[in-house]
Amino acid sequence: MTEPSRPAAAPERAPQIRPATEGWTQARDTEGRPLLQFASPRRTQPETHLADLDLAGRKARAQELGVPAFRATQLSTHYFTRSTTDPALMTDLPAEGREELVAAMLPPLLTEVRRLRTDGGETIKFLWKLFDGALVESVLMRYPGRVTLCVSSQAGCGMNCPFCATGQAGLTRNLSAAEIVDQVVAANRAIQEGELGGCAPTAATTPRASRTSSSWAWGSRWPTTRGS
Repeated sequence: MTEPSRPAAAPERAPQIRPATEGWTQARDTEGRPLLQFASPRRTQPETHLADLDLAGRKARAQELGVPAFRATQLSTHYFTRSTTDPALMTDLPAEGREELVAAMLPPLLTEVRRLRTDGGETIKFLWKLFDGALVESVLMRYPGRVTLCVSSQAGCGMNCPFCATGQAGLTRNLSAAEIVDQVVAANRAIQEGELGGCAPTAATTPRASRTSSSWAWGSRWPTTRGS
């Protein structure tokens, strides 16, 4: 009588490799689980910018500055459509007081620290310094038939992932609405000037946004210089 065959032994599973921290101890709760770090100290926000306000608020701000309310509409067109903050290009505004008006309504929010181009110019990474010294990034990418922009909505991150240097530092602060929008305007300016590979200089369109952790992703369709 033959003995029944025994099932083959299952192969031993390789141990799971976990990312290790270097020179940093990951914060954990009482049960040993990674502790999220979303608590951020109260910090001063940047100056109020045109992009922080709705149209009615912009008009009210213009009147506070002693100019007609319709100047806010003109400034909105320059900023959102023409992607410019340069008073010299705003020739529909009176020359007298123009620079002062632009400085008050469009205070500088982002200082460019570095700009990197890869993928033959089809990817541009921007490193920005905010008014309080915090550093954030935005990345402009061209894909077949569309352009996508990832922007930062927070400085730092509270997820505390051990493999991520940003998460190790915790959350610094949330960006203002205008600091987020200003990244989009800067990217539109780069596209309008033909800096993104495969995109001919053209006028900007309104992008669509989707939420991803501490960043947002915008996607727009753009005319291209090659069949893709």
